[in-house]
Amino acid sequence: MDTNRLQIADALARFYLSPEAAENLSGEDFATHKASVLSGLGKGVSLTSNYQPAKAAVTRFLGQALTDAPPHPVLDAIRPFMKDLHWQTNKNYHGHFEEKFFENEAFAEIIGPKGMLRTDVFRAGLLLMGPEIDYPDHNHEASEWYNVLSGTGLWRQGGNAFSLRPPPSAIFHSSWEVHAMRCQKTPVLALWSWAGNMSSEAMPV
Repeated sequence: MDTNRLQIADALARFYLSPEAAENLSGEDFATHKASVLSGLGKGVSLTSNYQPAKAAVTRFLGQALTDAPPHPVLDAIRPFMKDLHWQTNKNYHGHFEEKFFENEAFAEIIGPKGMLRTDVFRAGLLLMGPEIDYPDHNHEASEWYNVLSGTGLWRQGGNAFSLRPPPSAIFHSSWEVHAMRCQKTPVLALWSWAGNMSSEAMPV
């Protein structure tokens, strides 16, 4: 079973090389991010022996999100290990975001320094947001690449208006770019990756 976990990295590499993964994304920052992720996957990942599963309140919506998700190669590779994922919330948001946010949002790092699969080059995992929840403005030094897997949410970058992002939308945030998300009547599940300086988590703006 542990060996099968390595198939997640293989699926991620194949997906990130596909046109769908980078649909409508361009620019030097995105190219650098993509190159970092693919370089990290090319160097290989190792199994993390002390990775422990952890649930979060929002995982009550995970079953619905998985049922609603269209077929996706990365999600297919992760599905057998859903019960093993370590879901967490960002402690930097406490005291800034409403308490209901922490009952309706969490992320799991699957590949990275603290992931199920270890690499120090990049981070990748899943973000889950419950119905009718706002993820207020925030930013981080790492660049970020999202691919929506399930649910249609509203996403905003910088001073732009919110826009609908159904699967399989691809979204990219440059370093320190302010962004926010808003869910409607269904949960949203998204694949994310971080590259660049990953030493600190996101901060509220």
